[in-house]
Amino acid sequence: MIKELLIYKIVHNFVDIHGHFYIEVSNIKGVNCLFVSHDRSENFVRLTCDLESKTPPDTSVAFHPLVPGIIYANLKKGKRTYTHISMNYGKNFSAMKLEKKNGLCDGGYCNIKLNLPSVIQRNLYFQSKWISAFDIVDYSTGKVIERYLISFDGGQNWKLVPFSYFHVQALNQGGIVFGFDPKTKKIVYSFDEGKTYYHKTIYGSNEFGLTSTHTGKFENSRYIILARDKLNNDLLITRIDFPHIFS
Repeated sequence: MIKELLIYKIVHNFVDIHGHFYIEVSNIKGVNCLFVSHDRSENFVRLTCDLESKTPPDTSVAFHPLVPGIIYANLKKGKRTYTHISMNYGKNFSAMKLEKKNGLCDGGYCNIKLNLPSVIQRNLYFQSKWISAFDIVDYSTGKVIERYLISFDGGQNWKLVPFSYFHVQALNQGGIVFGFDPKTKKIVYSFDEGKTYYHKTIYGSNEFGLTSTHTGKFENSRYIILARDKLNNDLLITRIDFPHIFS
C-alpha cells in the first residue's frame, strides 16, 4: 500500500518491466524491502523485506529481461546471504542451487550468492530465455571472485564452468556453451549443457587475446576473438564456429 511505502526513507531502485512496477526501498534502520504494483498503479504490495543492502554498481535484485515473472534476489537468511529466485513475480522465493559433484552440500547442491550488477548487459547475463551466466561472491570475504556459473533453467540450478576469467556464451540457442580464457589462451566448449567440456589452445607464446564477442544467430552463431602478436605487432582476427555440428 502507498501508506506503508511512506515510512521508507530511501529509494534504491525503481523498475518498470513486463507490465509491473517494482520499487526497492529501505527505512532508517536499514531494512531493505521490495514492493510491486501489478497494474502499474499507486497500489503496491510488499514482496520481501529480506533484501541485502547494496550500493551501485551492485544491486540486491535483478529482473529477467526475457521471461516475465523471474526475479533474482540476494536475501538475508540468518547470518548468511544467498541468491534466491522467484518464478511468479515475487510471490515466492526459493534458494538457487549450485551443482557440486564432490557431495559437500545437501544432496550434492549448494547455496550460492551471485554478483548482481545494477546495469544488466543482456547479451552477457541473460543470453536466451532460459540460459543465464553470472559470476559469484566469496562468502568469506564478500568480494566478487572470478568464477563463472551457467544455468539452463532460467536460474534455478547452476553449474561451474571449468575456467575462471571468462564469461561463457551460449551459441546455437544453447546447443553449444563456449568461452575464451585469455590467461590460458584456450577456448573451452561443451555440446551437452556443461556435462563435458573440451578445450584447445589457439594462440602462441607471443600472441595475446584482447577482446571477444558473439555474433550471428542460430546455426550462423560464431565467436570472434581479437588478439595481438607482440613480436610482429600484428592484429589477429580469429573466427570460431562449429559448421560440422549442423551438417
